[in-house]
Amino acid sequence: MKILPLLSGILLSASPAFANEILYRECTIQVATKFTTETGETAKENTEDSDLFKIDLKNQEAVSASAPKDSMAFELDNRVIRIAPPKNTGNDDISFSDLTINLDPPGTLKLSAKGQFKTGGSAEVNYNGTCKSVDASTFNKAMVKD
Repeated sequence: MKILPLLSGILLSASPAFANEILYRECTIQVATKFTTETGETAKENTEDSDLFKIDLKNQEAVSASAPKDSMAFELDNRVIRIAPPKNTGNDDISFSDLTINLDPPGTLKLSAKGQFKTGGSAEVNYNGTCKSVDASTFNKAMVKD
């Protein structure tokens, strides 16, 4: 009967440790893009990309190695980070979903965007990735330097 309180204590003590960590993730991302011109012609393109992320759980900020000066605030939701989409500041009508990255265990990355362009035409882009844990030195080597 004493095993349940012991397990509860272990589980509760593990959560704060996770919350103070800095995690590093390397993600391989499949990018599916569909363009539609103002005349209705469509073109599809599938590419692969990759990026590394430094995820500071204590301060709830993430940084991409490809854009290290742009930190992104996130919400932590059951071991998944959710980064709110950027505000649309251009002339085109573009909407983004939240960027999500599963943390523990390392798993998927998802993001989608749809846009209607003022010059005519539209685009849909879906990002689906698989992430794995890496160490700080891997992230630091990949960071884009100015």
